[in-house]
Amino acid sequence: MQTEISFGTNDKGNRERVLALLSDLHWHDTLELQRVGGIRAPARVHELRGRGWDIRCEGHEGRFKYRLFGRLAEPPKRRSWKQRALDAESRVRELEQLLGGDTSELHRV
Repeated sequence: MQTEISFGTNDKGNRERVLALLSDLHWHDTLELQRVGGIRAPARVHELRGRGWDIRCEGHEGRFKYRLFGRLAEPPKRRSWKQRALDAESRVRELEQLLGGDTSELHRV
């Protein structure tokens, strides 16, 4: 069985097609999403979540399926890369305090 997967770069169109497929409120596996949304369909799911769609994922033995549950009351707040970096530094400082200044057990990347 030959499978047609789009390698297109039209992210907006791919995102809309993924949402259209999920709008039936049934579970769809990654391959189904890739057929309509391109090879990076899971990235389109991530974008839709960022826009307030409640899409859940279940995985079993390396296979994943997705289902739309509706719209969130409030879309998640996006944090800038700078805010994420500051949050990470804050967590490192908290761990340093917990370890009494001994950071030999912390592995920084």
